Amino acid sequence: KATHVELRVETTTDYFRLIIADDGVGIEPDRLKRAATLRALRQRSAALDADLQVETQPAEGTRLILTIPMDGKRVKKVVSV
Repeated sequence: KATHVELRVETTTDYFRLIIADDGVGIEPDRLKRAATLRALRQRSAALDADLQVETQPAEGTRLILTIPMDGKRVKKVVSV
């Protein structure tokens, strides 16, 4: 139900950050408390030693912020892809 979606990438030598935001209906707070909600994203974030933030308000959209710390190994992988 979103009419706009924003994708933004920020990089420094210390981190890679992906921000996805929309102006949709948001996620109800009770639903976010459920273990299954966003489970796959949280598991993948943990596997990357990354931070996943979810900002949402009912009727105001959702914003996901994934921040992956960069070390020498990851920098080489990102550059070679």
